[in-house]
Amino acid sequence: MKRTSRGVRRVTARLLDVLAALYERPAGAHGYALIRACGVPARGATVYEHLARLRVDGWVTATWEQSPPGGRPARRTYTLTETGRERARRLLVERGRLAA
Repeated sequence: MKRTSRGVRRVTARLLDVLAALYERPAGAHGYALIRACGVPARGATVYEHLARLRVDGWVTATWEQSPPGGRPARRTYTLTETGRERARRLLVERGRLAA
């Protein structure tokens, strides 16, 4: 699949949803919070696929939660990199999803 000049492979509505959700959360968010923000079914496979591609492309970092409370499984928190935040902002403005 050919990449665009911004590094992403193809810009879809779901990708824009993921980028907007991340952009609105500068401190990062775990996958389930992003799935809810994007309004997709609970499994959110496409959200995780986009997050994986964005990590490979250098737009997003992911860190595992340390010592989750109550014995629940650790969650991965996704955060836009500085470059990813800049590129996401440009793409969201260009696509009318964010005011200039």
